[in-house]
Amino acid sequence: MSSAAKDDILVDISDGHNHDEPNSPLIDQNKIPNDDTNDCPESSGVVNSHLDSSVLKGTSSGTPTRDQIEILTESQMELGKELEACEASSLLPPRHSEERRTRSLMQVLGGVEDSWEGGEGSVQIDTLGDVTPKHRHRSRSQGGVINQIKQDIKKQMTSVESLKKSDSVLSFSTDEVGNSSSASANVSESESDYEYGDNSTNMSSSITDTMQKLKIMRSDSLISESDSDLEYVQSDDWKNKRKHVFVLSESGKPIYSRYGNEEKLVTVYGVMQALVSFIAHGGQRDVLKMIVAGDRRFVFLIKEHLTLVAVTSGEESVRHLHIQLNYVYNQILCVLTLTSLNKIFKDRVNFDLRRMLSGTEKFIDNLLNVIDRDPSYILGAVRCLPLQSSVRDTFTQTIVQCCSKVKDLVFAVVVSHNQLVSSVRMKKFILHSLDLHLLLNMVQSSDSFKTAESWLPVCLPKFDSSGFLYAYISYLDEPCNTCLLLLTVDSEHFPILSDCKTRIVERLNRYSCLQSIAESVSSHGYSTQQVGMPELWHFVYKSKSSGHMTSPEPTAPYVTDVQRHRLQDLYMSIHGRMHCAHRPLRILYQTYAYESILGWITQGFELYAVFSPLSDKKTAISTVYKLLRWIKREESRLFILNQSTF
Repeated sequence: MSSAAKDDILVDISDGHNHDEPNSPLIDQNKIPNDDTNDCPESSGVVNSHLDSSVLKGTSSGTPTRDQIEILTESQMELGKELEACEASSLLPPRHSEERRTRSLMQVLGGVEDSWEGGEGSVQIDTLGDVTPKHRHRSRSQGGVINQIKQDIKKQMTSVESLKKSDSVLSFSTDEVGNSSSASANVSESESDYEYGDNSTNMSSSITDTMQKLKIMRSDSLISESDSDLEYVQSDDWKNKRKHVFVLSESGKPIYSRYGNEEKLVTVYGVMQALVSFIAHGGQRDVLKMIVAGDRRFVFLIKEHLTLVAVTSGEESVRHLHIQLNYVYNQILCVLTLTSLNKIFKDRVNFDLRRMLSGTEKFIDNLLNVIDRDPSYILGAVRCLPLQSSVRDTFTQTIVQCCSKVKDLVFAVVVSHNQLVSSVRMKKFILHSLDLHLLLNMVQSSDSFKTAESWLPVCLPKFDSSGFLYAYISYLDEPCNTCLLLLTVDSEHFPILSDCKTRIVERLNRYSCLQSIAESVSSHGYSTQQVGMPELWHFVYKSKSSGHMTSPEPTAPYVTDVQRHRLQDLYMSIHGRMHCAHRPLRILYQTYAYESILGWITQGFELYAVFSPLSDKKTAISTVYKLLRWIKREESRLFILNQSTF
């Protein structure tokens, strides 16, 4: 972190004030407010340590004026605020009673005779409150001034809400304060000042010294925290993650990090925002898209109010990383809606969006994990559970019969283990694959849906990014294999939809449909051996007409996680080459060290098939033709061919 950045953070923490507020007090040696004027310049909240002693001396008799007493009280209140800030930072000892705390503060601020000695590891705050025998011989006017100061402090302390609720005892660690035997040596250096009316000058100077020491204590704590954050960012465990994803606001506020605590990555977010701002304000309205640094790529997705960044050392192309970041962005909209997001940042540019997203980070985490192992997200298609067409039709007909009379019901979806079983929609509306992926991710991410019926608002960005639908979510069986989602625009439909779910379960049990779901899940779909082509290792097929995809369960040689990650990277690599904006391809055959792959795109389908590295193109093409014929025979089991409506 640069020195300038450290200074900014130090000022923000040390003074404890919002610098945008116009009423922060400041003692300026060139401009002292009085009763005739209400001028009070804006301030950083730090008391000026170079007070003009002639101003504080007041009249020729040595008695400060009422205006100067009020100014001094403002200075003393600044110390009180510094003490409160230190208490919040755990720099002061455990809290005690209000009476003892007030006495300790008064001892420092108002010159009280008796002093209180803190607990273990602390020194006695002594000098500011110490009253020598000479002090007792001060004039009556001087005593009246000091008493008035103490009364003013009491009144102002009781009016400050933060001081009302706090009951900490003022004490300093001897190590933190330093070698000084007293927190206010300036007063003890010249006891005769009290005899000439300079009590208030010395007191103000001592207050300033104490405040400076408090700030040093807090800055030391800040530096230690910064060093800890820097060590975390530079740790191998964090740097060696395969793919990082960050989300930040346009002002640089952290919102989400896939790995690590956002609080420890503030410097990283600051650098990323600086890069985006530098390019955006270059005068050409440019947008930063990618940075290559060694074996890592930094891919940026700039949205209104939000910036999303992916950092990877894998084989994903820029297009694929943009797709993944777009899913993350839409997952945020799924929780907030675009209208709410715009309103939040329009009112407050520096708003911390983490408060609004608290508890939903698991949805983004699970989404990124699923994208890394499921090619359906990159293909923009939904994976269907392999199921007999008669069972699937029974699900569809049951939903239509039980829910057709429900007013304002928009979508009804049945899912099982992140796969689509059946869906019914209102006429003239279509459930986009991205919205369906978000619903699948929501169900898979939370186990709370398995325990009870749930009712929550959810935004489907492709359907309507400006508002919520209300989702009824409930599992239909005890093993929690099958989940029902009913989405409506009416927020009062929960009892009605709960009754519909009861009728649906009764009818499905009558036809043993839930048992068929359990059998399909336990069999893990199908394998390449069932296809009957030994030379075929794996494939991914997308039907463009239905927007659905299918693929077998990976088998040898894709057994371990590393091997399956290599297979996923292979699909992403060939998909990126075929969908290259500058040179799109319709068919591509590529041989690698461990396998060969054939990609084929037509108007009706998109196919990627993996073979042995010893296979040639002729064998691969003939095998693909056999595969297409097999898919045609099994399409009623692999896909939902007819979209039903209410």
